Amino acid sequence: MTQRRDFIKQLGLGSIGLSIAPSLAFKHTVPFVTDMRSLRILFQGDSITDGGRWPDSNDWNHLVGQSYPYLISAKLGFDYPNRDLLFFNRGVSGNTVTDLKRRWQKDCLALKPDILSVLVGINDVNAVIHDRPGAGTVNSFESDYREILQQARALNPQLVIILCDPFVFPQAAITAIFEKYALELNQRQEVVQRLAVEFKAIHLPLWTAFKKAIKLAPISHWCWDGVHPMPAGHELIARAWIKATSKSLGIQSGVEY
Repeated sequence: MTQRRDFIKQLGLGSIGLSIAPSLAFKHTVPFVTDMRSLRILFQGDSITDGGRWPDSNDWNHLVGQSYPYLISAKLGFDYPNRDLLFFNRGVSGNTVTDLKRRWQKDCLALKPDILSVLVGINDVNAVIHDRPGAGTVNSFESDYREILQQARALNPQLVIILCDPFVFPQAAITAIFEKYALELNQRQEVVQRLAVEFKAIHLPLWTAFKKAIKLAPISHWCWDGVHPMPAGHELIARAWIKATSKSLGIQSGVEY
């Protein structure tokens, strides 16, 4: 018991170990906010979004994953504790846009999002590069992508959509065939840009953001295999996402990228 009292005393806690000393009291200044709407925010995509989440778990240590949706939900959840911001991660490793289409009812429409963020495309490119069964064309990519966005917007005409450009860099095994990747990817980036205009969506040009970041540190600092971001790369995406969506969220982002 004496050891416990000594430990509590060293921590600066109260005599019964329950109260917090004034010098350690939690202080929080809420950043500028323009509204107090409750929002359901859904992240959709492949492994970059998935982030190793446990899809069938109720354990919040693993539910959101370890990628940019986690960073976004952590920052906004801390900055705006008095807002009802609910975050859902439904990224699935290896998914193409056709895979999203197959699970769209369960993993999007049924969740009734107010804000929908999509990052998909690199696995569509992989399928073409490696001549995998069922690999889609650029036209089928656009058709499937448009269909799922139409369904989501039809369910919620006020839905805010964020479309993120897929990206790839000459790292690891991709280096030798980077030109093939770049050709296929560029065509799908153009699709994303067209759909962003068509659906009046927020367009997030992540490839451009990463290319700016490479001026500060080599791509290996941001992306370890040409496809999957390093922790710094996920932070880059998170900051870019918050900056791009701040007006729709009714917040002041206060970040640059």
